[in-house]
Amino acid sequence: MHFGVVVLIVFILVALAAQGPSVSGLLSGHAALIVIGGTLAATFMSYPARLVFRIPRLALEAMQAEKMEVTAIAATLIQASDRLRTAGAHGLQGQLKQIKDPFLKRGLQYIAEGFDAKEIQDLMEAELSGIRSRHRHGIAMFESLGGYSPTLGIMGTVMSMVGIRIAVPLFDYAKADQLPVLADLIAEAAFAVRPSFPEL
Repeated sequence: MHFGVVVLIVFILVALAAQGPSVSGLLSGHAALIVIGGTLAATFMSYPARLVFRIPRLALEAMQAEKMEVTAIAATLIQASDRLRTAGAHGLQGQLKQIKDPFLKRGLQYIAEGFDAKEIQDLMEAELSGIRSRHRHGIAMFESLGGYSPTLGIMGTVMSMVGIRIAVPLFDYAKADQLPVLADLIAEAAFAVRPSFPEL
């Protein structure tokens, strides 16, 4: 997970604790079930199950994605060119073990195996097209998740407000210790609506 995400979560929790009445009061189990469960159900109806089951892995890959170092790739290609010129195509085999990028490694593997330039270009373009297609599907799923969850968040908010409406007549306002409980319920309902209206 990116360090910036951790810092953001910490600041949000500190802000919620400072605002009160308590961070736990902003958590709603039934609202979470509606938002998370409903969003997953809607996504399953929109995409094949095999793609939906990849969401956790895709999210992890997105958070752990390494930045492409163009300078390092250029240096690798220069070394491969020198090795190819001095030792021939088979001389690349030893260098392939040191390359971590699977796309670059596969391209150099084709060279080492004696494919001609046109064949290598066709194979690499086909693989690149497949990678782009997979990425488009993954991006579309996350965009759908972002579209479904705010709508379902409204349902969670309505349920929380119904709970407040039922609970209010049961409170004895003469007892000060019951006021924080009521405040927790109100905060829970307000927090549930935030994903649906980010500008709030």
